[in-house]
Amino acid sequence: MATLRIGVDADAVEVLRRFDRPVADVARELVAPDRYRRGKIAGGKAANRLRLDRRAFVHRAADFGVPSVNDDEENLVVEFAANDRR
Repeated sequence: MATLRIGVDADAVEVLRRFDRPVADVARELVAPDRYRRGKIAGGKAANRLRLDRRAFVHRAADFGVPSVNDDEENLVVEFAANDRR
């Protein structure tokens, strides 16, 4: 995974620090579901970035109000096939 450095104002960093976890981890948990919601990445990729399986990601995304089915048809076929093998 590539590293991206972004500038964040001090107030935002202070809010992220309130989670008592590394700021990068909290940011990742906020960014991955949002990118999935906007259709920029597939659900499996978002789950991978959060180090979750797809099912756990769906539950976590729901906590953020992100719909659990947000993929295109091709990704859904792959996801359903993966679930059938489990």
